[in-house]
Amino acid sequence: MRYCTRCGQPLKPGAMFCANCGAPATVGGAPNDATRIAAPPAPTVPPAPGVPGAAGAAAPTDGARRRLIIMIAAAVAAIALVVAGIATKGFGAWGERRIPQFEASAKVEDVAAKLEGSGIHVKRTKAYGAAGKGDYLRLDGHTPGERIGRDETVTVVESLGPGVPKGTVGLDKDKAIDRVRDMGVRVVTVEVPSGQDGKVVATMPADGQPVVEENGVRRIALAVGSAKRPGIPMEIAGMDKDKAKQRLESKGYDVTLAPMMADKAMTGKIADADPGIGEESGETDVTLYYGATPDEVKQAMLVDHDESEGNEFHAYDDLRILLGDWCTDGGDCITLVENQQSGPDVDYVRSVQIQGRTDAQFGLGACPFSQGVGMCDPVNTRYSQSLMRSLIGGDSGAFEIYDSFAYAPWCGTRQMGSAGPWCDHGAPVFEYPGDGFHNSGLEYRMGDFLVVVPAGADVKRLETSGYFARVKDGDTQAPDATRPYLLIRDPSLYDETTASADGSHPRNPFVYDSAVADKQLVPFAPAPSERTAYYKVQPDASWTDAGDAEEVCPDGGCTTR
Repeated sequence: MRYCTRCGQPLKPGAMFCANCGAPATVGGAPNDATRIAAPPAPTVPPAPGVPGAAGAAAPTDGARRRLIIMIAAAVAAIALVVAGIATKGFGAWGERRIPQFEASAKVEDVAAKLEGSGIHVKRTKAYGAAGKGDYLRLDGHTPGERIGRDETVTVVESLGPGVPKGTVGLDKDKAIDRVRDMGVRVVTVEVPSGQDGKVVATMPADGQPVVEENGVRRIALAVGSAKRPGIPMEIAGMDKDKAKQRLESKGYDVTLAPMMADKAMTGKIADADPGIGEESGETDVTLYYGATPDEVKQAMLVDHDESEGNEFHAYDDLRILLGDWCTDGGDCITLVENQQSGPDVDYVRSVQIQGRTDAQFGLGACPFSQGVGMCDPVNTRYSQSLMRSLIGGDSGAFEIYDSFAYAPWCGTRQMGSAGPWCDHGAPVFEYPGDGFHNSGLEYRMGDFLVVVPAGADVKRLETSGYFARVKDGDTQAPDATRPYLLIRDPSLYDETTASADGSHPRNPFVYDSAVADKQLVPFAPAPSERTAYYKVQPDASWTDAGDAEEVCPDGGCTTR
């Protein structure tokens, strides 16, 4: 008979384990058989009185006890983890963050700082909206008070102020209105001639541009196409000039093409028209204006003069292409208008002047005033000494306009000219002083002098040639070469603004003249810079002035913040 070495109970023949305690029947690698000394049977412990079911119950083994302890410990640990998770979640220590609330008038920097202080990743972007420029506009894809995951990023939108979102052109009318109705400005729609019925074909301000206040009013205008409206269709704007001409002529229009000074992107494309593009009109005789190259600008200024046989000549006498407003990006503006001296018998603008200034007696022209025929002839250069050094005679594309009478010296308050009074120590004398008298006190004065730079002109060539004075500190930003601009000579930047004109053959250092072929002027100041450039103001869209505009949102917008 074999006995269990652990509990002493007899083992059944062939048993591998004790039926009483479960211990292996083999201990230490030797069979537990009768050859081994049997352990005496364990004494039987009577059950405790009064304990139900205690009779005959076996005491728990060590293995069962260990398994029970492990199970209890695991359950306690799981409960502790759940409790800790609930507690830490409430404090945002794991998993989620709560987006804080913001004031509607908050600055975007404050909103971003508050989010980052809450442990939230922040991305910033910009968009048009009713809020002031730089103010907080909204959150993209999230709302204040919302819970988000630890790794989520919140996009804060900074306001650019009101404007037309990029991509508004081409939308259906209602969708376009939805895009701009919350900008906090007046919104109107205008029906315009177009083959795109019901589509927004243009906006003011332009697609993707901010609203600019005009006369105290801020507004957005949407041009909505209508095939029933007569007039030059909106599709003509920006179209190749030859294609536009062909298209209108196929519809019965009589078309004239004319160049204008426009941004480089509009070179060879229609930038304006008469009647206006998108303007309701029954006119069939129309002029289409296209953006001109620098050479086309000069060609437009050239006039063929048929004086008499053998005396035909050419001159840059038509300055109509320069008329209009020119403004710096800083808001300083001038207006070039036709000079009254041009006379009623010519159909071109021989000279211009800066509106409100009367310094130039005969206005500003591209050539000095002269009685000689052909002194500024770029075609027959036999007598064109005046062009030898002037920019208009070169190939940079830029040119000058200046006081056409500036070659004449001054005597006190009077400009002398080729005939008139004599000058005695700076005082005009109207009676002949007698033989042996010599003028004295005559001087040349620095007058209006402008450099015009069409879009695409090679102004760098002039800069490297020494034409301009040294750039001032703080003016290192170059002008935008894709836009036509002009520069105005500033006498305050020169140490000397007068030069003596006494003597037999004095020369004016401030302007060109026909007597000196290789004449060098004083360097032009200021040098070209973003601050000093006066850009040509492009024409406004005439369709915005239509009297039948439909108001969508009143002044202040459809919604207010």
